[in-house]
Amino acid sequence: MVARQTTQVLKAGAKGRQLLHDIDTYIAGINAWFGANQPSTPPFTRIDIYGLNALKGQYLGQGGGDEPQNGEFLNGLQKKFGSSHGMDVFQDLRGRLDPDTTTTLRNSAPYNPEPSSRKGVVGLRNASYAPTGPKLAGAASAAGVKPNLASNILVASGARSATGHPLFVGGPQISYFFPGLVEEMAFHGPDINVRGATSAPFPGYMLIGRAASLAWTLTSADVDIIDSYAETLCGGSRLRYEYKGRCRRMEKVRAGTIVKGSDRTPVVFYKTVHGSVWGYAKTTKGKTVAITRRRSSYGKDVLDQLFFQDLTYGRVNSFSDFAKAASQTPQTFNSFYADATTAGLYTTGQFPIRPNGADSDLPTDGRGKYEWTGYLAASKHPQGTVPNGLLVNWNNKPARNFPASDTRFGNETMFPRDDMLVDNLNHTGQHTLGTVVGAMNAAASEDVRGRIFWPVMKAMLDRGHAPSDLASAAVQQIQAWADAGAPRLDANGDGNLDMAGVAILDAGWKATADAAMCPVLSQKLCNQLDTRQSRFDSPNRDHGGQYSGWYHYMAKDFSTELDRRVRQPYSRKYCGNGSVSRCSAALWKAIDQAAQQLAAQQGPEPAAWRESAAAQTIQFTPLQLIPMAYTNRPSGIQQVISFG
Repeated sequence: MVARQTTQVLKAGAKGRQLLHDIDTYIAGINAWFGANQPSTPPFTRIDIYGLNALKGQYLGQGGGDEPQNGEFLNGLQKKFGSSHGMDVFQDLRGRLDPDTTTTLRNSAPYNPEPSSRKGVVGLRNASYAPTGPKLAGAASAAGVKPNLASNILVASGARSATGHPLFVGGPQISYFFPGLVEEMAFHGPDINVRGATSAPFPGYMLIGRAASLAWTLTSADVDIIDSYAETLCGGSRLRYEYKGRCRRMEKVRAGTIVKGSDRTPVVFYKTVHGSVWGYAKTTKGKTVAITRRRSSYGKDVLDQLFFQDLTYGRVNSFSDFAKAASQTPQTFNSFYADATTAGLYTTGQFPIRPNGADSDLPTDGRGKYEWTGYLAASKHPQGTVPNGLLVNWNNKPARNFPASDTRFGNETMFPRDDMLVDNLNHTGQHTLGTVVGAMNAAASEDVRGRIFWPVMKAMLDRGHAPSDLASAAVQQIQAWADAGAPRLDANGDGNLDMAGVAILDAGWKATADAAMCPVLSQKLCNQLDTRQSRFDSPNRDHGGQYSGWYHYMAKDFSTELDRRVRQPYSRKYCGNGSVSRCSAALWKAIDQAAQQLAAQQGPEPAAWRESAAAQTIQFTPLQLIPMAYTNRPSGIQQVISFG
């Protein structure tokens, strides 16, 4: 199937033929090197380059596909709260189109509206979804892999720049590897004059970089380009399904063998008209269905290279040229541009248009009545320039009225982490390149909970009373840490984070978050919610980037209960079941428990409590290098550019 991408490339005309020529030249060079140095290596082909582009798309350039997990969670909520109220709570926690979030652009980009009916939705029984695929020790199943939510960009443009020209700081945040996934280099020739970073899928094109008069970079957008379908089984078989009135046989695909030591595991999967079978589940009516996934970029990933071909060959000379070039890729990214006068954003990808009756958050009936009706026109994608202000993105929502994908469950609501970047930039009127770099660098070591959420939580605590002097002293330490900018630093190199406040908040966070949400939801549903959005995407949790966290929910719920301005309140009040006094008491109790535990472990003086920095220390893979201290910023390459 990967080889069929050649057909898609040829449909692009002259640019497609140029791409194939460049790929063939690229693999000829690769094979020449292997021929001289490792002659037993099988030769590279176009298929290898196509596969690398598909890997890039899966790792960073897609979004959606969590409909079965969402469907299970909705069923659990509806069992507890009833059909209508359960859907209300689901929508609260989902945060699909929340006006209380921050967007990179001020303009509106409506897409994928809420359906007026859900006749095409297939309800799934909670805890019934079972992913398929090889079970490999120590390896995550493909169905459980989360998209990478990383990379940031900060541009001070126009009136906010001391030079009157954009100041550009940004790059991809792709974890720490050695050898790296990208490599810095420059390309120079009769038609090419660029410098930046490229990667293995790129046949002599620049991934991010600059030409003589412009620069570009990317952040993951995670737009919803994947839908899950519930296939109705027929013929008494789990390998036959109904589509448009016919009982069809699934296609069997043999995708090679996974070799691990002496173990050889054949990779075999099945496909329907919608895509690969990812698992099976029970409907709310008790019937078994196959769960498949349809991705709009499937079989087209290599078309992503047409965008970078235009940039590399000097065909882009303005933001309008950039947007036109970016519209060619089916992979979904926020793509950023800057020249001496203009800074702008275009969100890329092939965005499906769903029929009414289908809900992109939940599994769709796969029998053929609720198929996509087309793709969003390029002119309607989030896009625009920022002539006299700041352009900031840390994987957050690009524009108003543009929905969060179902894989961004609950993340695009109050207090996204990019608020730290915006706040850091807003402390300066006229920016220099140093102040823009400083704004990024400060946020790289700050804790989003202490930096922007703590004032709301402290206001809720102030509506009650500390249950002990120890709890009161612990809160004072959290306040001192927040006042210092909420750093997660070991500046003195003693192996511990420097301030007591971070140790206290980390130790008590699970209990605090549960106290805020679980009395209404139940502990069981809270634990299931943690699989949709983690209580905190902590640096201690797989070196998370602090993108997720229940502080989003707590910020809106606390603000509502404290009568602060909220554009779109939840359907109900969660903490304390709507009682400010009960909410405050529950939060104080959680902090007191954490303080008592820390006192038993480290002594009675809260100011002396510390948390080890080891868990958040960055380790390189697959080869081990000297570890480095935690930092939450671009890791592939970071461009720092000014224009004269």
